[in-house]
Amino acid sequence: MSVLAILIIAALLALSFAAFNFFSVKKLEEGSPRMQQIAAAIRVGAGAFISYEYKVLAVVILIVAVVLSVLLSWNAGVALLIGAVMSASAGFVGMKIATYANVRVSNEANNTRDIGKTLKVAFKGGSVMGLCVGGFALLGLFLVYIIFGIGMKQLGNMESVTNWLGVSFLPFANTLSGYALGCSIVAMFNRIGCWLF
Repeated sequence: MSVLAILIIAALLALSFAAFNFFSVKKLEEGSPRMQQIAAAIRVGAGAFISYEYKVLAVVILIVAVVLSVLLSWNAGVALLIGAVMSASAGFVGMKIATYANVRVSNEANNTRDIGKTLKVAFKGGSVMGLCVGGFALLGLFLVYIIFGIGMKQLGNMESVTNWLGVSFLPFANTLSGYALGCSIVAMFNRIGCWLF
């Protein structure tokens, strides 16, 4: 089996298991009407926060992608956008599951008074974000590999390229760096976004 096949299978398995855990947690009871009311308010607040954060982030990402395209190569700029979309998708799903899982973990703890059963719900909810980070990262890497590595034949090109500024780089390594930068910028915003806003 080729590395490419392993890559896409791993990505799809991770995202499928994340979806399974997401809906498994969402099916659990939220608890009393008061718990449901508080959870709904938290969901509204979290949704408003991530919506605003991603609007600001979209502007930053577009500016960085344009600058990278002009100063380095357009391939790196496009790969940065792919990485940003993948990382933002993981962050969005992570925020959603957190707002669904928290109240269900509290309800499980209240109903069962069993740390083992409560931990299972918490672990299942938390696993969604972890699986999405890995799954979306691999899916984006697969797209970069297909589009640039195979489609644009960058994998076979081991000759250094020099851009108009005199910067030399290997094409596929440069493209992968752009992808990684896109993932990292969004991850950084997701981590420190609550401090900025």
